[in-house]
Amino acid sequence: MIGVKMALCGMKSFNLNFETIKILGIHFSYNKKLEQEKNFYEHINKIQNVFNIWRMRDLSLEGKITVF
Repeated sequence: MIGVKMALCGMKSFNLNFETIKILGIHFSYNKKLEQEKNFYEHINKIQNVFNIWRMRDLSLEGKITVF
């Protein structure tokens, strides 16, 4: 795509085919796969890592519900 590069306040040029721009905690890009990776899969992996840490603690059902 021609014209995809855009400047933000004269600070840096972004090519939104290969990079994302984060506005209010949401990543935007022309590359939908990269956008999904940044907005969804990274957060899922972080949550999964927290659950894996808490899984080792032998919590009761009530404890698991509280952590969740």
